[in-house]
Amino acid sequence: MKQKDLALLLNVTSQAISGWERGVTFPQLELYERIAIALNVSKDWLFFDDENKKKHNDADIFYAPFYSDIEASAGCGRCNEYSEVEEYPLPIQFVTNQYNKESIVCIRCNGDSMEPVISSGSILAINKSLKTINDGSIYVIKIHDVLRVKILQMSTNGIVIKSYNKEYADECVSFDSFSESRLEIIGKVIWYSSNLK
Repeated sequence: MKQKDLALLLNVTSQAISGWERGVTFPQLELYERIAIALNVSKDWLFFDDENKKKHNDADIFYAPFYSDIEASAGCGRCNEYSEVEEYPLPIQFVTNQYNKESIVCIRCNGDSMEPVISSGSILAINKSLKTINDGSIYVIKIHDVLRVKILQMSTNGIVIKSYNKEYADECVSFDSFSESRLEIIGKVIWYSSNLK
């Protein structure tokens, strides 16, 4: 089956399929069943079979804590409560060179301010030990108890909070108002899943 045919069946882009095949991105867990049906194989064989694990065994996967009920808003903000902890399988190549792997957690993104790069519903892997701003990188931040996923940049006046979606204006938290804003950098986004429409 060609990439474009599978993409059409799954209602995703050919680029998404290409990314999955190359191991650059991975499909949402919710798509596993549809992919298996489209390829006429069992989901267990395709994603979990022991024979496949010889190629992609547990040494290829890092299991990060996943707080499935906690969401970072890709928009104006989102308050969260306590969440049960599950596990989310991350490709080891995105974790291997990470400092302090025990600080990596996964949550969901909700909203459209980071589209077209990060879609609503995507899983975000965050390294909570990486809080120093690297201009242009993506971070999960908390402002007044609201989690958000945004691009951060330093300016001479403070921190600029940006979105990929141009419909959202840049925000600036000045150094003078930093404590008032209660801005907290939760961590740097080191990986995100593709959740395509």
